[in-house]
Amino acid sequence: MSIDNSKNPQFSPVHIYIPGSVVQLKNGVFFGILMKMENLTDRLKKIRNTLNLSQREFSKQIYISQSLYADIELGNVELKERYVRLICSQFNINLDWLKNGEGEMFKLSQHDVRLEYLIDIFNQLNPNLQDCVLDHLKGLLEVQRQIRKGK
Repeated sequence: MSIDNSKNPQFSPVHIYIPGSVVQLKNGVFFGILMKMENLTDRLKKIRNTLNLSQREFSKQIYISQSLYADIELGNVELKERYVRLICSQFNINLDWLKNGEGEMFKLSQHDVRLEYLIDIFNQLNPNLQDCVLDHLKGLLEVQRQIRKGK
C-alpha cells in the first residue's frame, strides 16, 4: 500500500493504493473507492492462489508447460478456448466468471444447489413449521439407519 499526496494535502485528494482498488480521501475524509477491473489473467492468478497451487502444479493439471502458463498469466500469450474449458472442468470453475468476471468463482455442485433450495424453502417457513420439518428429517434419518442395519 502506498499513499500519493504530491500536491497541497488540504485541497488535493489523497489516493491510497490497495491491490485491486484505490481508496480516495479528500481532506482526510473518505471520498470513494475506485475498483480496478479484473481481467482474465487476474482471474487465473486468483484461481491458482485460491487453490494454493504453483504455476507448475496448475499448468500440469491443464497439460501445458509451466513456461507457457507463466506467459499466459503475464498476458504475453492468449489463453485458448480449449484451455479455458479445461480449467473450468479440472477445477470446478464457473465459465462465466473466468471469461467475464460474472458470478462466483466456483460452480455449485448438484448437491450444493439442492441444499440451497432446501434452505430457501426452510427459511420461508414460520418457526413452528421449521421445527416440524426438523422433526420429520430426524425421523427420516432414523428410518435410513434402520434400513442400513437391516442390510
